[in-house]
Amino acid sequence: MIFKNKQQGSILIFLLWVIAVISFIVSQFGREVRLKALEARNIIEASNAYFTAYSAVQELIVRLTLPDEDERKVFSGDEIELNINDEKVKIKIQDEERKININMVDAQPLIELLTEQLKLSQEKAEEIADCILDYRDGDNIPRPHGAEEDYYLQLQPPYKPANASFRTINELLFVKGITPEIFWGREEEGEEGKKWIPGLYDFLTVYGKSVNLSAISSEGENKEKKEELIQGHYYRFTCQIRGVIFVGIYKYMGNRKYLLECWHEYYKPKIS
Repeated sequence: MIFKNKQQGSILIFLLWVIAVISFIVSQFGREVRLKALEARNIIEASNAYFTAYSAVQELIVRLTLPDEDERKVFSGDEIELNINDEKVKIKIQDEERKININMVDAQPLIELLTEQLKLSQEKAEEIADCILDYRDGDNIPRPHGAEEDYYLQLQPPYKPANASFRTINELLFVKGITPEIFWGREEEGEEGKKWIPGLYDFLTVYGKSVNLSAISSEGENKEKKEELIQGHYYRFTCQIRGVIFVGIYKYMGNRKYLLECWHEYYKPKIS
């Protein structure tokens, strides 16, 4: 009788262990299924956002080439909205000629930009300025606060600095010290509430010939003149929708260059 009770107890313990193991396997499987479903949903949403941004760019190109002057003038500086696939996309234009050419500027104007407009510390500004110049120059000798090939090859994944002129302004995101917030802009809490601090994207370009802050408005917002677009201009279309950023370049035919920014209503970069 005692042996029988012990045997039943052992079987009960074994069954409990089996149930626990099965429950663990089922919970892990359910977790994997949920993660895969979430991943699939994110991919679908990202794809939808990408095609929404692409549609916005195509509509802008069409409107910019319309013979109706009023249609073209809506892109002369004022913020407007486009409704693409039932989503509101805000758009504004910035003049590339009024920005600083990242391939021509020296360290001091960069430091002034980073401290005065981006509100970074002197130490951080000097580091970023040196890193930008090191990334751009043709040697592998780092400046006092900079970084060269040895630093970038230790990253995961590793890569080499261009050691050449920037081909696009977005290439700055590969430079040491430049976070998405420093590049795109960030929101900070101040005495008067939240304030938007613009990023390098608002002030730098690979076009034009400006090399100092005199081309930028005193407010640091780079507000443009209200003028009709002219043939020969370059346009950069930047659409940010649900975290997806779409950038496209369009030449309208002329001798000046403008930058078009397009972002979704509730897109906000994370604050570091």
